[in-house]
Amino acid sequence: MKTKFRKSLLLLGFLGLGLGSCSDDDNDNVVMTDQTLLKVFEQMYPGVPIMEWEVEFGIYRAEFLKDGKPAEAWFQPDGTWVKTKTDLLPADLPEAVVNFLAENYAGFPIDDVDWVETPSGSYYFVELDAKGADIYLQLLPDGSLLT
Repeated sequence: MKTKFRKSLLLLGFLGLGLGSCSDDDNDNVVMTDQTLLKVFEQMYPGVPIMEWEVEFGIYRAEFLKDGKPAEAWFQPDGTWVKTKTDLLPADLPEAVVNFLAENYAGFPIDDVDWVETPSGSYYFVELDAKGADIYLQLLPDGSLLT
């Protein structure tokens, strides 16, 4: 009986350790000392203070404010810019995008809006609430769907 109890306690202890080491946050805060990344960011966003650096899956992400809105710039370790994502409000969407959504996705509330800039182009990333299965759209400023 005591052995069974000890094994149960031991199992619970290992489970606790295992679960405690799990995290829903895959990134780590970083004190950025890499001058290449700092210089690239400064060239792109002169004088803009970085609130925090994080690294996720080997990609560095600088969090900052862009025109007063939360933004993130993503970089490869060698300083290559990957993308910048700026949080927006639905009211920030251009009329053409609003019209596209009204015509094609009426009844689906907007959950989230981002302006995404990449080396190959920029677009609005719109998340719609579809009652359990969100819809993700990439839309150009003219209201056309990016494929």
